Amino acid sequence: MTAGSHATNGPVSKAKRLDLRLVEVMPWDEAAGLRVKGEDRLTPRQRHFVAAMIAGAPTASAGYRKVYTTSNMANKTIWDEASRLMAHPVVSRRTG
Repeated sequence: MTAGSHATNGPVSKAKRLDLRLVEVMPWDEAAGLRVKGEDRLTPRQRHFVAAMIAGAPTASAGYRKVYTTSNMANKTIWDEASRLMAHPVVSRRTG
């Protein structure tokens, strides 16, 4: 490794990290290239969840665990909240 470089699990991991960062700081509708308003706007955590699902989280619960603090939550509660989030119209449309 060279000075200043970081160990990664390959180019896929780096791309996933990049996707998650861009989704959090860029509140644009990537498909249309337009700023989103009203009901189509997601919170930063919701956008992070969408990015985790697109990046290949195996289940909605796994994606939820990546984004939200779940240390004090029961598995059923995590599943319920992840399911509720996947049922959100904008989230479901973006994770399609």
